[in-house]
Amino acid sequence: MSVKDKEKNVKKQIIDEMKNSEIFKSVMDKFPDAELIDVNSNKDGVDND
Repeated sequence: MSVKDKEKNVKKQIIDEMKNSEIFKSVMDKFPDAELIDVNSNKDGVDND
């Protein structure tokens, strides 16, 4: 398995976990047509904006 494949698998797993989170569910209540397409980690506490 290549590095790129591993990264894709990890990203898919994180997206699946986020789809089960309370925050995502509350967003879906307000915006039922919303779609989660990307997730950025902010574990180090640094905001990259």
